[in-house]
Amino acid sequence: MIKKVFLILLAFILLILINSCNITEGDTSRTLNITPTFKGDGTVSESRKLIVLVYDHDSPVIDGYYTETPSYILSTATNGETLTFSDISFSPCYVIVLWDSDSSGSDTASSGDRYERYDEKGSNPMDAITISEGGTVSRVIDFDDTYYIP
Repeated sequence: MIKKVFLILLAFILLILINSCNITEGDTSRTLNITPTFKGDGTVSESRKLIVLVYDHDSPVIDGYYTETPSYILSTATNGETLTFSDISFSPCYVIVLWDSDSSGSDTASSGDRYERYDEKGSNPMDAITISEGGTVSRVIDFDDTYYIP
């Protein structure tokens, strides 16, 4: 009888210990650092910001414009400043950088805005940026007046 009570008590204690342990999975967040640098005619400023758009697919175009809502958006009034997207929930990522040439203040593309896609190979569709779980990836995107929204 005492042996049975002892075994039940021991099982109960083990069950409590197992349930009280904090078992956590690995870090699944991803960090993406993008450094946009505009080298065209015009100045990046508080009224003419650089806008970085991050998508989970490689074709964010609607009617010929980059107007589809991105998954993540950050902007800066400083040319060459690194923007950090923390807790990216997917990989691969696809990035477009805009320069708000008309001072619209919008976080989407508008007529006249200069843009560049992350595209090191000159390929179509855009190049993917792969980020491993818990990892950080950094990219520099230089662009000029070559591409603009009509």
